[in-house]
Amino acid sequence: LRQIPLLRLAIPFIAGIALAVYLQVLIPFVEFFSCLIFLSLFIFHKSNLFSNYQTSWIHGSLVHLFFIFCGFWLVQINNTKASFNLPENKNIFISGIVADAPIEGEKSHRIVIEADQYKTEKNWQSVNKKILLYFENDSLMQVPEPGDKLFILTNLSLIKSPANPFEFDYRQYLYYRHISQQGYVKKAHWKLTAKMQGKTIFTYANRVRNYLINIFRKSGLQEDELAVAAALTVGYKDLLEQNIKKTYSSSGAMHILAVSGLHVGIIFVIFNFLLFFLDKLKNGKIIKAVVIILLLWFYAFITGLSPAVMRAATMFTFVVIGKSLNRQVNIYNSMAGAALFLLFYNPFYIADVGFQLSFIAVIGIVALQPGIYKLLYFKLWLPDKIWGLIAVSLAAQIATLPITLYHFHQFPNYFILTNIIAIPLATIILYMSVMLFVFSFWDSMLILGGKILIFLTWLQNSFLQWLENLPFSVTSGINITSSQAIILSAIIILTYFAIKEKKLVLFNVAMVCMILFQGISVIEEYNILNQKKIIVYKFSKEAAISLIDGKNCVTLENNITKNSRAEQIITNGCNRMGVNKIKWISIKEATSKQECIETIFVKNNFIKLRDAKFVYADNSFIKSITSFPETFETDYLFYNGNKLSDVKNLLKYFTVKKIFIFNGQNQIYKKGVSEILNQRKIRAHDLNDAGAFNISL
Repeated sequence: LRQIPLLRLAIPFIAGIALAVYLQVLIPFVEFFSCLIFLSLFIFHKSNLFSNYQTSWIHGSLVHLFFIFCGFWLVQINNTKASFNLPENKNIFISGIVADAPIEGEKSHRIVIEADQYKTEKNWQSVNKKILLYFENDSLMQVPEPGDKLFILTNLSLIKSPANPFEFDYRQYLYYRHISQQGYVKKAHWKLTAKMQGKTIFTYANRVRNYLINIFRKSGLQEDELAVAAALTVGYKDLLEQNIKKTYSSSGAMHILAVSGLHVGIIFVIFNFLLFFLDKLKNGKIIKAVVIILLLWFYAFITGLSPAVMRAATMFTFVVIGKSLNRQVNIYNSMAGAALFLLFYNPFYIADVGFQLSFIAVIGIVALQPGIYKLLYFKLWLPDKIWGLIAVSLAAQIATLPITLYHFHQFPNYFILTNIIAIPLATIILYMSVMLFVFSFWDSMLILGGKILIFLTWLQNSFLQWLENLPFSVTSGINITSSQAIILSAIIILTYFAIKEKKLVLFNVAMVCMILFQGISVIEEYNILNQKKIIVYKFSKEAAISLIDGKNCVTLENNITKNSRAEQIITNGCNRMGVNKIKWISIKEATSKQECIETIFVKNNFIKLRDAKFVYADNSFIKSITSFPETFETDYLFYNGNKLSDVKNLLKYFTVKKIFIFNGQNQIYKKGVSEILNQRKIRAHDLNDAGAFNISL
């Protein structure tokens, strides 16, 4: 650790950030305590109180405590910045600059602006706040570009938490990027006041990236080929369709689309080789280092200065500086320096999965690859290179296994085959793209280069699609808890050091951790087998009710199409709950036939899960209840409509013993339903306000 000073500082700093972000621990007067510790260190250092070996541990403890408190302090500063909001639920005028490249949707353009002024009823007030705005689509609309100054009239609201179980938390994702509010802007309620007003480095970076993507378009690339080329070379992933993302994820090639260490590493290796002649000149190493660093950051610049590329560029910058100073480069020190730099810029990067994967993958490659590579020896050049690539893939996969299983709940079984073919192909595509950009002024070369790129990207996509369709290409439905992810990481680390240091005691500790891991798995499996849940999902147009008993699930649905967002949310949620069998039933079909799966019974909008009774009511069902000869008791009733008269009719024929579920689409309807239910002393659940109804029986 003495040879890795930056790592010694990074560990307590990262620990402080992680505690503040994940456990949401707040330390009152953290600024005061941080300054007090720093002052104590300064006084003790001047008075030589820590010169004695017996008291040196106090100095080390204070230094570590100082950096832990600094981590807390930094997170609390960013929390204050992210949680500051402009006035909501009223018309507000905003002046701001487009921060990122607009993303086109079916009905609107999604644009992040950096507001500098706002006005409600009083005078204009200065502000510095990022806001997510949806601009109504218009065929005559001049789409704003990064750096453009806009004048906007909108109505802001807080970005809501996910409405359904296990749905992606988009609110938290944006919060970590200092965005907490959103608004809708009609086509007549905004105006472009100045072009290229916000002249920041990020603005220029986004414009350069858009220019390069337009070169792809001019060369003939379109659809999936354009999307993959743009993602792979300049890190623009908004053109990727869901099916392509699924293909790359299932085949274990998603890291190829995420411009990061792999791509920056390729750039570094190539230019380090091409500039070899500078090593022979006086001060040549310094000149070479400056040129390589400039080229690395230029590549980071044209990719829009995304966090992933900035991570890799920062890390390689530390490596290049170390080499130029004729010092033995410690990769752990370089990574620690990069982590400190990036987390100081935005401590919320600690929660970014890409941030975690990139650093841990590099640690795994550095630590594990040499040992794996030595297991086999090949005399011939090609088999040796293939084995080297396999060793890198194995090392990275082993190191990142806990994180990938915890976040993605699947494992690509053919990841070795993917990396052997896809990484060389991605490298060629990257080189070809650079050639295309260089000769973009030459129309003939532009078209020829475009045709070659179309073939290469088609070849890569086709190979990965073929790989995805192979039997057992992916093991899905893997669910581990955060505790299991930590234990699995400990098992990998302990096993590594047990082999390296040849200490049996470490291997024994790893075995104890394995038993603990399995123990948690047994408890989780027991909980899954005994779970009984009813979930009414919150969607805008579709309706869905899932009945879960153990590992079985019956989902009643209305208007849900295959591969739609709603189907993906339900399927992913069931997988996370350990369900291995989902039976989909159309609500229209259920009205005409009986469906019975073990303890789940469905017929004519009447549902029963063991002893719990549930009724689904829509407009067609309301018309039929007038013919009922008697009233019925039910535990839960879900009304999927928006008429107060229907609510009254339902309560004439049904006695709701527990909860009435409805979707309060507007304030008048919501108030009316609440009054009716309060009179009858019936508990209510409003999907619009509270999100999905999720109850364990």
